Amino acid sequence: MKAMLGEEGTEQFTLHIEFNGRTFPAKLLHDPFIRTRIGVSRWDLFKALFAKQFEVRIRLEGTHAVQRAIMTLNPAQLARDEEEFLDQMRISRESSPTVGYYVEAK
Repeated sequence: MKAMLGEEGTEQFTLHIEFNGRTFPAKLLHDPFIRTRIGVSRWDLFKALFAKQFEVRIRLEGTHAVQRAIMTLNPAQLARDEEEFLDQMRISRESSPTVGYYVEAK
């Protein structure tokens, strides 16, 4: 299943990966927090087993609009939103019929 958050061509993030000097093609993403898979050949993995070390470089770039949106975040509003979210989670836990239900694993 492929997760799509927007139309093709509207991606706002670009993922660049380099594995032991081998550069993979850039991958366009809508959301960098969704799991992304990059295939590495078995031969490259086999060679990496015998190397003393291997290097993986990951670089995530956002469009200017994304960078501007992140820079204009209000820390006070984020703190209020986090507090509200945690309160909602607490209320949800307390109103759950399974609160206090505990079975010891053997």
